[in-house]
Amino acid sequence: MYDVIIIGGGAAGLFLAANIKNRKVLLLEKMKATGKKILISGGGMCNLTNCDPSEEFLNSFGSKKKANFLKPALMNLSSEATRNWFEKHHLPLVIREDGKVFPETLKAKSLVDCLMAEAKSNHIEIKKTEEVVQIVKIENGFSVKTTAEEYKSAKVVITTGGKSFESTGSDGSGYRLAKSLGHKIIEPTQALVAVNIENHPFSELAGNSIRSSTVEFYRDGEQKRYLQGQGDLLFTHKGISGPVILNNSRYIHKNDLLKASLVPTENKEITREELHRALISDSRKQIRSILKSLGIFSTLADSIMSSLNLNRDGKCSELSKKNRNKLVGIILEYPFKVSGKGYFSSAMATAGGVDINEINRGTMESKLEEGLFFAGEVIDIDGNTGGYNIQAAFSTAYLISSAF
Repeated sequence: MYDVIIIGGGAAGLFLAANIKNRKVLLLEKMKATGKKILISGGGMCNLTNCDPSEEFLNSFGSKKKANFLKPALMNLSSEATRNWFEKHHLPLVIREDGKVFPETLKAKSLVDCLMAEAKSNHIEIKKTEEVVQIVKIENGFSVKTTAEEYKSAKVVITTGGKSFESTGSDGSGYRLAKSLGHKIIEPTQALVAVNIENHPFSELAGNSIRSSTVEFYRDGEQKRYLQGQGDLLFTHKGISGPVILNNSRYIHKNDLLKASLVPTENKEITREELHRALISDSRKQIRSILKSLGIFSTLADSIMSSLNLNRDGKCSELSKKNRNKLVGIILEYPFKVSGKGYFSSAMATAGGVDINEINRGTMESKLEEGLFFAGEVIDIDGNTGGYNIQAAFSTAYLISSAF
């Protein structure tokens, strides 16, 4: 009989194992190795947290309800406390100018090795290639059946992750286990994922980006936007990505209309005036040259002019008022029709999961089954890109370790 069985050896499961002291603990991982998703995160470097202050950090989780749910965990283990924890446990860190935090080695394996070393020092028993197929409530705890064996434990923690990057073992299996124990599952959808664009006009610009683009999000056929975002926008072969898309992809539906500025802007009306002024002030200059001076790179300027059937070498003096208005309008609000989102296999996170209404936010224990806990992405919490999601995994796991 174990004191605790942890199901899933990802960020939350390993951090929990690294922090449970003086307990008989079994960690079950269905893959051949633990931490597979960690190893591919941040381009293999693992952006493990962000230096945002806690209140600002919480604003990166999509809704006030989710931020409120996560608050006790993050206050118990803040970003600063997480950094101190890793430094104390012999993993030197480096902080970039944008506040993102990485292992000093810039290798995600260093983080996995650190967590595994601490789990070993805590005498955590780890069994790999054992998938949990059933959890049953018994008199003194739970019976956990795997593809190889049956184990009994007083407490069970589900840390199986969401559905993103299924090849790492994060395939949604935790939802089935939670549902079998009575929990409601909020329908999972891709988060932190690029979107595909219908008749994508800029596929040849893949890899190029626009800094500080303002994007307005509309449902199909609706005149009122449901969201506005700002951030870097990246062109891909199939559509658009970058932080302004990734951070809002949790909300995007097929057939949505996204109106994106093709120049950096914080205030569209001020930028509109600047664009008109630039195109009028020097009528002798080529339109293309003016667009480049405003920060629009050459190939994008050519594509914009082509879409309006404007002469590539045309001068501002040749631009009618009507065409100037069209040009300014399309630069500020280029319409992209969403044909779909990238698959879970390319999504960096999952929105949806175990309903937070059924979890005690102060302990991460189920409100439905005593002794059942959840940590990490299996819960319906998802943050922006930049180290927020893995910090949420660490913080929710640490809160559970405190309860033990």
